[in-house]
Order: sequence, then structure tokens, then C-alpha cells
Amino acid sequence: MFLDKNNYDKKDWNNVIFLNEFYEYCYMESMHYFQKQLKNTEIIITGLSYGLDDIDTGLINRPAINFSMHSQDLYYDIRHILMAISDDTNKTIKDCIFTLGYYSLFFDLSKSSNKNKCAFAYYPLFDDLHNFYNTNEKLGKISTLLKQPNFVYFYRNYFINNPSFYGPAIKMEQTVSSDIFENGGWAEISQQQRWKDAKELTNHHNKHINHNETFIENVNNLREIFCFLEQSNIRIHVMVMPFSKEYCNLINPQYKSIILDTLNSFEQTINFIDFNDYDFFDEDDYLNSDHLNKNGAKKMSGILNSLL
Repeated sequence: MFLDKNNYDKKDWNNVIFLNEFYEYCYMESMHYFQKQLKNTEIIITGLSYGLDDIDTGLINRPAINFSMHSQDLYYDIRHILMAISDDTNKTIKDCIFTLGYYSLFFDLSKSSNKNKCAFAYYPLFDDLHNFYNTNEKLGKISTLLKQPNFVYFYRNYFINNPSFYGPAIKMEQTVSSDIFENGGWAEISQQQRWKDAKELTNHHNKHINHNETFIENVNNLREIFCFLEQSNIRIHVMVMPFSKEYCNLINPQYKSIILDTLNSFEQTINFIDFNDYDFFDEDDYLNSDHLNKNGAKKMSGILNSLL
């Protein structure tokens, strides 16, 4: 699933191993580097895996960079936005897209089962652990190693040649459960299997609604960033990404009303769309119950072109 060091010169083996271990950090840092160097980015995209998987920036008609990442929460979405705008010396950014899951307002990466990402993906990038209290002395050493010129040159060059998160190192199809992948994909598995997959996932996602402290923090953070974006003359887009009909039937319906009530409480102009309100996608477009596949991402990118 990751790069094979034997396909590289021996002098690069350590770089390959380190890239495999810190792939998400290297991808995100490279996206910020490219944005800073290109000086022409008009659209920035943030979100968790839905934004990463469902949008192919290579198909967006205007210069766009995607700062979404698996399990990323709104706190780190905002850190990406602030860094991108700080680096936007030519003031080219015109649109900011927040891609949400229904539970996003209640999700905090630093309190989740993936909290170690705060230390090994986001701390080296932002020097910020958020609510993850880690006193591991290795953090500073890791950040130093990740910024060694030889390694930085290696991974940035890799992403220049492979600008998508998915490519030689990670195949999108391999990120889904084996029962889906081995049986030909979402559209090919049985209806019973689809409901089973969706039920297992929504059972987990529905539990987030009890995280009231996280909800309050996220709403306050959104209020501040929306105000900042408006003052910066950057249009705000909030998008609930498309999910399978099985997932939509099983996710807690309170989530959507909470999102709508929250957005309506803000003073800024917010362009909101829930793609689940439309029949844009069918079973052939899904990777699993809550992510689009490559064909679905192509379709989504075309829709975004018309919206933006």
C-alpha cells in the first residue's frame, strides 16, 4: 500500500521509509508549499476524508488546492485556512470550501481514536496539538527530522510528480474494507452488505452527537473564521458531501437540522448545499457507504465547476 524502497536508489531508502511513515504530513506540507510557490490559488478546500476523496482538484477549472485529510476536524481545517491566507501574498484566494460530514460539528480529532495524528501529522505542520496532551519528548525530534532539507526535497519532488493524495503510494480502492474491495466495489456487493456497512459506520458517527463541548468549540471557531473570511473578501461555501442512500437513512436526522440552525445563526453570507438533497449520484459513484469513488469525484468536480 506504500512505496517500495526497492524501486528507488539505495541512497533514498531512508527517505522512502520516512515518507511512508509520515505520508499525510508530507502531503499537507507540500500542498501549502505549492500554494505559496504558485501564487495563483483561487479556491481552497478543507474537510475530512470526504473533501479529499470526493473532489479531484485537477478537474476544477480554476486554480484550487485541497487541504482536506482523513479524520481532519474543523479545528485543523481552520489552521489550514489561516496558513493559506497568510501565504496568499497576491490576494488571489476568492473561495473557501468547507466539506462536511453530518457529524463534523461534533468531531474533535484530538479526542478520537485517531488522536495520534495530532502529534505526527499536525504538530510538525502547525506546532499545535489542539486538545491532545502529549508530552512525548520525540515530538520535537520528529519535527526536526521532517524538516531536513534532503527529505523535504525528496517528498516535495514526489508530490510534484504525483500531485494527488492517491497515486503510487496509496490506492483509493484499498482504503475501503476488504469485503467491498474484493467483491468489486460498492455497486457490486449485495444490498444486505451495503446496509451492514452503512449501519456499522452510522452507529459510530451517531455517537458524536453527545459531544456537546466539542460542538460549542467548533461553532465558536466557525464564527471567528467566517468573520475573518468575510473581512478578507473570500466567499464561504459549506457543503455536506454525498452519501449512499443507506447511510442517509441511518444517520441521525438531527445532525442536518443542527447544521442548518447553526449556519443560520451566523451573520455572514454562506453558500450552503447538502448534496444529499439531490439525485446527482448513484451506486456506481460510491467507494463505500460515505465516500465517492474516482468516477464520483469526477462528477462532483464537474458540479463544483458549475457552482463556482
